[in-house]
Amino acid sequence: MPTEFETTVVEFDAGTGVGPLTLNRPDALNALSNRLRAVIVSGLETLEAENDDVDGVALRAVVIEGTDGNFCAGADINEFSDAAAGDRSD
Repeated sequence: MPTEFETTVVEFDAGTGVGPLTLNRPDALNALSNRLRAVIVSGLETLEAENDDVDGVALRAVVIEGTDGNFCAGADINEFSDAAAGDRSD
């Protein structure tokens, strides 16, 4: 079963020189978790590594989009809540 992070799309359209990167956490309105941020960085590194001219067209732009009609809700505040709860001393 693929995880939400395995389904993050990173691809290069050699015909247009555009590398779309899709945030795919619709259950969290595409909020940026620590893991998703790492996947985005990895995706951008992949696009950069593949930026050698493909069929004579170089990567000219990266378009970041979200799934289910939502771009991104911002930082995943649930991760901050979990981290803060672990830092509390009673």
